[in-house]
Amino acid sequence: MVVLAVARVLIGLLFVLTGALQLVRHGHFTSLFARWHVPAPESAVTLIGALELVCGILLAAGVLTRPVALLLATVMIGAMMTAGRVDGGIYLLVPPVLFVLCVLLAWRSGRFPGPAPARPPGVQ
Repeated sequence: MVVLAVARVLIGLLFVLTGALQLVRHGHFTSLFARWHVPAPESAVTLIGALELVCGILLAAGVLTRPVALLLATVMIGAMMTAGRVDGGIYLLVPPVLFVLCVLLAWRSGRFPGPAPARPPGVQ
């Protein structure tokens, strides 16, 4: 459970960093998004950067872990299909790893070890 919490915080901070970087270096990422054939690259950079920033903060804080992790996993599918398809290399390595880690976080969040608590008698 501790390993999962540490992984959640680290992955969240990674998304915060990449989201903030996209927003700060907007022009650079706009040219990259255009090269990767992302529709409306200026708007997409702002949208994806803000999404990664906000979702990364929520993930690191452990708030809404399942939906946030699944949303970030979806973003990683988009990264593989755009940047990975055009540039390959690291864009075919990092997004799939982050996709798997986000799905794992979504799957394992909210689960506790041990049997389910017993119901009091008479409760259906």
